[in-house]
Amino acid sequence: MNLLPVIMRELRAQSRQPMTYWLRAIGIGAILGVMALVDVRGVPSELGGRLFSALNATLFLSIWIFVPLLTADTISREKREGTLGLLFLTPLTPIGIVFGKSLIHTLRAITLFLAVLPVLALPFLLGGLTWKDCVVSLFLNSSALVLALAAGLLASTLATDSRRALVLALVLSLGFAYLFMLVHLHVFYSTLPRFLKLPFAPPTHFAWFLPDNLISQIELLISFNTGLSSHPYQFYYGWSRMASAEGWRYVWLNYPVPFQIAWLRELGWLFVESMFGFAAIAVLASWRVRRTWRLEPPSLRHAQLQKFFCAPRFWKSIFRSKMSGLLTRNPIGWLQQYTWSARLLKWGWCLGIVLFECMLVTAPSLSNVWDGQYLLASLLILGIAFTASGSFREERQTGAMELLLITPLKARQILRGRIRGVWGQFLPATVVLVSAWLWLLKDASLFAGRDYTSQTIYWQVFSIVLPLFFLSSFCLLPGIGLFFSMQRLHFVGAWLLTCATGLLVPVLSCWWMKRSWLFAVSSLFTTQFVLALTSRILLERNLTGRRFALGSA
Repeated sequence: MNLLPVIMRELRAQSRQPMTYWLRAIGIGAILGVMALVDVRGVPSELGGRLFSALNATLFLSIWIFVPLLTADTISREKREGTLGLLFLTPLTPIGIVFGKSLIHTLRAITLFLAVLPVLALPFLLGGLTWKDCVVSLFLNSSALVLALAAGLLASTLATDSRRALVLALVLSLGFAYLFMLVHLHVFYSTLPRFLKLPFAPPTHFAWFLPDNLISQIELLISFNTGLSSHPYQFYYGWSRMASAEGWRYVWLNYPVPFQIAWLRELGWLFVESMFGFAAIAVLASWRVRRTWRLEPPSLRHAQLQKFFCAPRFWKSIFRSKMSGLLTRNPIGWLQQYTWSARLLKWGWCLGIVLFECMLVTAPSLSNVWDGQYLLASLLILGIAFTASGSFREERQTGAMELLLITPLKARQILRGRIRGVWGQFLPATVVLVSAWLWLLKDASLFAGRDYTSQTIYWQVFSIVLPLFFLSSFCLLPGIGLFFSMQRLHFVGAWLLTCATGLLVPVLSCWWMKRSWLFAVSSLFTTQFVLALTSRILLERNLTGRRFALGSA
């Protein structure tokens, strides 16, 4: 394979991308933010281990979330711009193109890891850690890095649109993460009985180690793979007199040394298997590139299937009347919802939340029902930011933005219509989630555990402030996202800046004023409102004065 031309081309291209450098700043900023939030109380000898667990968990989860975004648009962008066919005019092969791009984005991911490495060295200076902690973290994060890159690479060959490729990359990455953490847990507990003398026969069914509901499973798997808690390591010896410790230190203090060496060896094999999995996915991606290297019109069968499943078939007159009324009232919002894919996204969010709520209600643990609302609200808010930050991108790329600006519609009407369109796209899902949240409020003390009563400040914070913050984010975040969608930014950068401006900065201001809950809550909502108002004013001024970037970032 002649990889050098692809490597040189990609190095030049990525060196001109501002996102290449901003990712490092985002990574180090996230790590420093976690350091500021770590509880420094307790035994000084355990501070290093506690800080290392928090930083390692942040790095591990960030790899699964951000690394797929690096490779999610590599092949699909070449296909959209028509440059993939030009590469085939050279001696390059599909497998060479795929591996060349993979090596470059692996290098980008490694530079992100190197940027946060000095901060990760701080817990070792504080003490309480061994070389084995470093080896476990290196193997797990390296395996996660390889599989996350593979997820983004595969998504880039399956989708052509940039936003669909990003969403597919995140979905594949989360699926790979769940499978990887599950395999690691299975390897740990299948290796452990060979080195312990147990007074009972170890369980042979792997499901014995996993909770029944999905949220508890995810919590246990994340704690196990990041060392945030020692509970997942206590299934066999937690009942006896064991040394108390946090995270992986529990393993070093309580389990025999031969098992520790065997565990490290198995982690090495997991990394090797991850490399083989990456190679297999790269071969699959090269096969897809060879078959779909150019954009072709859909086949007759594909068009027939799309018409059969996606075209309106029932109550057509009602549907046409509704869409006609929407076009009359809000033509800019109609552009957000007129396609079948937009309507599928709208009702898909609603159906997904309904199904997830049904799954939470049937879970045996009542506390997970309440925790699940936070998870659903977070996903929905991230989805709103994702849609808003890419809202005007298609109009900029196709030149439709200039046509909108020469219509009788004023800039304020365009902005108001698009914000209402984003609201309408997520309104059914929001109504379902808020209804479930209101139903749970009457039993808040029951769902939140033994330290949660209606007389404590926790009730006010978790059952009143967080739902209100979710509603305020639903109302204000689209305006912030539209502002960043009109900047000359990569789509991922616009999405991250939207989340940072509309969510992270208000939360940090609340945390900064935490000594007084009244000032903290006031700071939370005031900061978010001021940032949203500023973004709205700047965006309207830029549209009125035609001061915005028309190019595609």
